[in-house]
Amino acid sequence: MVRDHVAEKISVGSHGTTFGGQPLATRVGAHVVSRLSAPEFLSKMNETAAHLDTLLDRLPKLFPSIIPTPVRGRGFMRGIPFAHADAPAELVKRARQRGVLLLTAGKDAVRLVPSLTVTKEECEHAVGVIESCLVTMEEDGFGK
Repeated sequence: MVRDHVAEKISVGSHGTTFGGQPLATRVGAHVVSRLSAPEFLSKMNETAAHLDTLLDRLPKLFPSIIPTPVRGRGFMRGIPFAHADAPAELVKRARQRGVLLLTAGKDAVRLVPSLTVTKEECEHAVGVIESCLVTMEEDGFGK
């Protein structure tokens, strides 16, 4: 049993010391780094990030009065800039009502920071929801 193995390696007090190099946390960290640096994981992540870039690049072209400049950032850390200060919070609210969680970044942007394991399909769904929200925002007078 795993629990018994862990108990053999960690003695009382060794898991709570500030500078003790806690063995379990160190092993978990090493495992996570090895998984994140695996070539197949990095390849899939880069492919999905490129797909997300393609989807987000459409937004300023489709909604130039709301999103006046290109989406910024790279990989999975992206920021959608807005022309009007009240638009980011409105997009976050409308997207949440449709099941997509977004964050504002300051007063003029929405931040996208998906999981490193996000799929192309999940990106398509999220950007589709963002587009549908932007359509309704345009209809409601945002960008004028």
